[in-house]
Amino acid sequence: MNGFESEARFREQAFETLPDPQLAIETISLDYPSPLALLAELKAIGAGYKGASRRQSATAPGRLRAMCRYYPRDGEGRIQATYTSAWLGCRLPD
Repeated sequence: MNGFESEARFREQAFETLPDPQLAIETISLDYPSPLALLAELKAIGAGYKGASRRQSATAPGRLRAMCRYYPRDGEGRIQATYTSAWLGCRLPD
């Protein structure tokens, strides 16, 4: 993933920049049948690490198998992903 601002910094920037900002922040937890299902969804929404230090080659199959083997699972064998989402709105003066 690319770098993200902290909630406090995001809130500060909104109030410095926008007139009467309305900010809602929510933590969302989703479950997936496997780590590969989570990776597929992240890829589909374009959420990938773009930093200069990222690996340029494809991930080896053994590395993917190890990730799937060690990824934490709940009692039903599913994995959890937690996102923090923010909705920002403002009303511009007439």
